[in-house]
Amino acid sequence: MHISGNSHNVEEVPLRDLSAMGPAGGDGADYTDIKLSEKDTIYTNSVHPSMTHHDNIATDVSPAEYLSLQPFQTSHFRFALFIFLSLITFGILPLISIWYPQLFTRVARSPSKNYYNATHILILSTKSTYSEHVLHHSVLRSSPYIYFEYRKVRYSLHPPSTFVRQESRLNTTLGALGDKRYGLSSEEVLEKQKLYGINEIDIEETSVWSMVGAKLVHPFYLFQAASAAICK
Repeated sequence: MHISGNSHNVEEVPLRDLSAMGPAGGDGADYTDIKLSEKDTIYTNSVHPSMTHHDNIATDVSPAEYLSLQPFQTSHFRFALFIFLSLITFGILPLISIWYPQLFTRVARSPSKNYYNATHILILSTKSTYSEHVLHHSVLRSSPYIYFEYRKVRYSLHPPSTFVRQESRLNTTLGALGDKRYGLSSEEVLEKQKLYGINEIDIEETSVWSMVGAKLVHPFYLFQAASAAICK
């Protein structure tokens, strides 16, 4: 199921002079009395106090929603090893891997020395839970563009080894938009699609069997089944 659309509802507001605030605008000073000229008008979602830039990519310096990242890469040998261990443990290993996703990643993937060779990334959340995510590799403005998406937010690599939260708000001044009366060029469209993705929401449909299977392997229901079997 796909939902797509474009946003046209924006309003104009006066913009404060941010030149003295630093890249993130976080010096704590009060700028409410600064006077403006008419050219300092932009769209409300063009600038945010937490926005900065890396390689012309607007980023949000708000705290990340994870504690640590570990790069891994695809390994056919290790994946085959995981299959073999799953068979000799009669399915216990993949069952435990559902409860602890980091087990699958560390057995079936090979640790990577850097993010440039990695294909997956193991994320430790602020709630001390692990999850594996695909590490995407592309080229943007003739430079490597590496990113992953976590909790509906895109994090892009700022070399050599720092991921920054990518700003998703519009970052274009009113004056620049005035030159786009005929729309964006094909190159600009492709670049924005690489940066922000296609303007659609892909809602995955979960089958009934998948939901039933998830319940059957849940520790709570397995404990109930084991307790009933012991009582008999």
